[in-house]
Amino acid sequence: MFKSHLLSYGIEFVREELDQETKPDGTVVKTTYGIERIPDPMLIKEMQEYADGVNVDRLVSFVALVSFVRIQESNRGYAKQVIRDDAAKKLQKSENLFKLNSSPFRHMGRKRKTLNGKSIKRSAFKNIK
Repeated sequence: MFKSHLLSYGIEFVREELDQETKPDGTVVKTTYGIERIPDPMLIKEMQEYADGVNVDRLVSFVALVSFVRIQESNRGYAKQVIRDDAAKKLQKSENLFKLNSSPFRHMGRKRKTLNGKSIKRSAFKNIK
C-alpha cells in the first residue's frame, strides 16, 4: 500500500511549485518547491536514503499525513482564497477589546499582607517538599 498509493502523494507534495521569483522582464530567478515546507531535517535525510527493505518510519508517517490531507481537501473542497465583505464590521467590534472589565495586573502594586505587624513572605516554592 505504501509504494502503490501513499508514496505518490508524498512525491507530489515535495515537487509542488509554491512560488516563483521573477525579474521585471519575466525571467524566472528562483522557484520555491514544496520540500522547503518540511521542517524536519531527519525526514529529508530519510527521503534521500530511501530503498526497499530500509526502515522508513518517518517517511511512512509523513506520506500518510500528506495523503490524509489531500483526501480531506478533495472531500470537503479546498478554497484557496476567501473574500469577505464583512471585514469592516469585525474591525468595529475589535475596538471594544481594549475596554476590559478587569485588569490583568490587578495583583501588582499592592501592599504586602501583614500578620500581627510582621509582613508575610511569600515563596514560589511553598508547595515543594
